[in-house]
Amino acid sequence: MMDTVPRAGLRHPCSAGRAVATVWLALVLPAFGASAAGETASAPPQRSRAEVADLIRRAGATQPEWWDGVPLEYPDTLDLSWPRPPPGSPWDPQKNVGQYLWSVINENPGRWRQGAKFMHHVAEVNRNREETRRDAWNALGHIYAELLQDYARGAYFWRKGQSGNRVGLADCYWRLGCKEMAVEQLADVTLDGDRYGAAIRLWADLGEPQRAIDLAEASARRGNPAGAYLSAGNVCRLQGRYEQAVKYYGQVLDVPAEGNRDWKFQKDLARAAIEAIRGFETLDLKRVPDGTYTATSLSFAGDLTVSVTMAKGTITDVRVTEHHDKQYYAAMTETPALIMRKQSLRDIDATTGATVTSDAIVNATAKALAAARR
Repeated sequence: MMDTVPRAGLRHPCSAGRAVATVWLALVLPAFGASAAGETASAPPQRSRAEVADLIRRAGATQPEWWDGVPLEYPDTLDLSWPRPPPGSPWDPQKNVGQYLWSVINENPGRWRQGAKFMHHVAEVNRNREETRRDAWNALGHIYAELLQDYARGAYFWRKGQSGNRVGLADCYWRLGCKEMAVEQLADVTLDGDRYGAAIRLWADLGEPQRAIDLAEASARRGNPAGAYLSAGNVCRLQGRYEQAVKYYGQVLDVPAEGNRDWKFQKDLARAAIEAIRGFETLDLKRVPDGTYTATSLSFAGDLTVSVTMAKGTITDVRVTEHHDKQYYAAMTETPALIMRKQSLRDIDATTGATVTSDAIVNATAKALAAARR
């Protein structure tokens, strides 16, 4: 059976309750970073299918090590039966469980573990309501995998909830060390309708850039040209194929506005990427004087400003000094850490699901260093 990646954001999160939470929480927002076993996305472990299956089974049968230290706290106004609010209902995270997860848990890293414990409670309260229980399990998949980077538990609960989240599961399998399992999940995805190309980007992360480009081209032909071309440009940029990346970004600029709700934003992202490439494809860090430099680039919720410190031809510090993003997860720490570790702006893996934030950090860093070089 052929599968697709649903379009992110076709429905505003205020327009529905549990269904929107399932789409937005369980698919659109995967986070990048250390796995449950402590590895990063740029260097996953190598494990057999049986080893990964055993990791997932053991994780699902045990509580996280932090469990006893986290209280079960949530507003007593929440309706734990998680009913769907009627279309057009006011957004109320103090009443609707999905909206509480979206507005309160997702946007506050200090509440992520609390959110996991809460969703376990919701699953238990609704043990006789199968649909609601599956929604709770899928939300747990999101929280563990995409927020807490506990990929074994994330995979366990997504599978338990039968979420159909092929991209999220594939990401978990890859980070746990089995590319074969990840490829199986992605193999039947024939359309990536996500605004930022979650499946396209994951193919590239798996070391399959041509499959990423093929999926982007197919998705562009089938109704998601701006998102697909933007993702293809990002893949080529990761591969150091800057001329081809600029070509794809240029195709984003050629997409007509009609029928594309993200038209202006995607065009602005493409322009920022082209500007960054022109800044860093010839960047020689030895030509950048010692000092601290700042620059700004477009991110999801507006401009993002980065401060970059150089000493003796080495990037010694990268930090985000100003931003307006909320759903950025690990991007604010992981992306600067990658830049400093690699001492380069090439081949910087974006935080999956926070691609825009990650790319904005890279773009702003490129601008800062390009402007500072001798």
